[in-house]
Amino acid sequence: MAVIVVGDLDRDAVVAMIKAHFSGLTNPTPQRPRPAFDVPERPGTRYTVVTDKEATTASVSISNLRPARRQDTVGGYRQIMMDQLFGDMLDARLDELTQQENPPFLRVTADRGLFGTPRTKDEAALEALVANDGVARGLEMLTAELQRVTRFGFTATELARAKQAMMLSYERSVTESPDRESASRADEYTRNFLQSEALPTIFQELAFHRRFMSGVTLAEMNTLDEQWFPPRTGW
Repeated sequence: MAVIVVGDLDRDAVVAMIKAHFSGLTNPTPQRPRPAFDVPERPGTRYTVVTDKEATTASVSISNLRPARRQDTVGGYRQIMMDQLFGDMLDARLDELTQQENPPFLRVTADRGLFGTPRTKDEAALEALVANDGVARGLEMLTAELQRVTRFGFTATELARAKQAMMLSYERSVTESPDRESASRADEYTRNFLQSEALPTIFQELAFHRRFMSGVTLAEMNTLDEQWFPPRTGW
């Protein structure tokens, strides 16, 4: 168990409260094992349709479970940074479609992150909010854009733009760090405890990005589509 407290408070008083309320707790003997349950690999494509007469919106998604990136190594941090760049570039392409006169999506996002359970897997996902009668068209356009990335890749201009935006975001986070919400810090500590996510400071994260960003090549980025959605998944 971990007790995480973040805020503008009297540290010594909080430590005393934690000790008073939790020091008497002990693990049972013998300690109960915590089994880990994995998700089995399944060939091909599986689908499900979920309906609810009270739903006010419709959405469509394509998702895939992949081996999890390392959360606790420098190499894993670089891979996760590249996933974020890939997702940002794909987001930008998909977002362009929402600017059309009759867009296939109302809102859309591309992301890859650690799956809740088990933590041995990442989930790569494309998700779109669509009109009530636009599920088929939305799915078709998600698939078409993903296939376009697989066949032709991204351009150097797209990568440069994504890199610049990411660096500006981290530089802004450093500037705004003193005003960061306590809940955001607590969430970060929680992920460190539950998921072994690395816990660098925002200043260290900016330094990591400055160190790695220039070395990320377009060729590397254009291999990530198969790491998110390998051809065998059948999309």
